[in-house]
This record gives sequence, structure tokens and C-alpha cells, in this order.
Amino acid sequence: SPRARVLRTARPELLPGTDGDLVQSTLAVPMVAHDKVVGLAQFARTKGSEPFGERDRALAVELATRAAVFIDNARLYRREHERALLLQRSLLPPGEPEAAGLDIACRYLPGNEATEVGGDWFDVIELPGHRTALVVGDVMGRGLRAAAAMGELRTAVRTLALLDLEPAEVLSHLDEIAQGLGSPQQTTRPARQDQDTDLAEVYLATCVYAVYDSVTRRCTFANAGHLPPVL
Repeated sequence: SPRARVLRTARPELLPGTDGDLVQSTLAVPMVAHDKVVGLAQFARTKGSEPFGERDRALAVELATRAAVFIDNARLYRREHERALLLQRSLLPPGEPEAAGLDIACRYLPGNEATEVGGDWFDVIELPGHRTALVVGDVMGRGLRAAAAMGELRTAVRTLALLDLEPAEVLSHLDEIAQGLGSPQQTTRPARQDQDTDLAEVYLATCVYAVYDSVTRRCTFANAGHLPPVL
């Protein structure tokens, strides 16, 4: 069919109306984004109207191209959002964390359903000697990059916690790791124009690291730029 041909060739075509039809002619235009046809736009003129001209064709192509880019970007955003959400959920503690000598309650909610996935995280890590590490952190930025960076920093905190370091030492080493994530070696690959700002912000992070001793009932914490905990 003519419409199938437009989709196949990615070239606009003027389709005449049929006898008895109110439509005099139809301009079928492929919707192309990033060299890929994502749909078909149709523009119609009723009988008695002026026929489509070259200026009409150029305007129709421009409108269809803009719409195609919007649609393609929306699909890309949705796929990235879903991947980031799955990654983020897989990195957070499942259910209610438990620790000896502590009653732990947590709730993790985005600002609203339209909010992009971010790099916020929390963790509860059991340590030797009836102690528990409590972690709250935030990687600035949104989307898959922020969720991936959050996963790397969360893993780093867990590894550092097992070394039985003081909270300030843990955050000092974590700062070195965070700087490594934002080093030129990590950001030399080309980025899409709409992702340029992510490179500048995604590797800025804040964190609170606390260690609670259930025997002495003493809590020691260090804070790296995060909101202070309420005691």
C-alpha cells in the first residue's frame, strides 16, 4: 500500500483522495528520528481546498521529524528509567533490615511518581563485636548513571566496613573512590547532548556513616556533606 511504501522508503508521498471522499488529498510523511522510522504522520486537505505545495511538504516533514524525535526520546527515557529503577531496587536492602540490639525501620519513597530514579541509598551492615554500621548516602544526578554510581559506592562502603575502620576513615577512603569514579578515564566516552550535565553532577555524593555498639550503647558517626542525623 502507499502508506507501507512511505514507511519502507522513508520518503513523503502525496496520496489522492477517492471519489465521494471528503478528503481531496493526503500527505503521508515518515516520522524519522536518528535515521530510524518510528511512525507515519498524515496531513489531509478537504475538497475545495488548495492542493499541497512544496512549502506544505517541507513544513509537514519538519513537524513529523520533531514529533519523531520527541517520541524516540520518550521511549529512550522510559527504557532507561525502568533499567535504573530495577538496578536501584536490586541494590537496596530487601525488606526490613535486622541487627542485634536495634529496632530498625525504613521507608524509601521518591518525591512523586514522575520523579526520575536518583542515587539515594541506605544500608545496614552487621559488624563484629555486637556492632552495626548504619549508612545513608546520596549520589547527585538522575537516571541510570546515578543508580550505577550509587551501586558502586554502596559496594565500596560495605567493603570498607569489613576492614573495621573508624567512620571518618571509611568516608575518607570513600571520597577517594568517588573521585576515581569521576576521573577522566571514567568519562572519556562520547555522551549524547542531553546527557552532558550528568557527567558534571553524577559523581558528587554525600554520605553519613554511623557505627552503633549495642553493648556500650555508643554511636559514633562521620558525615560527608549529608544532612546531619537526628539523635
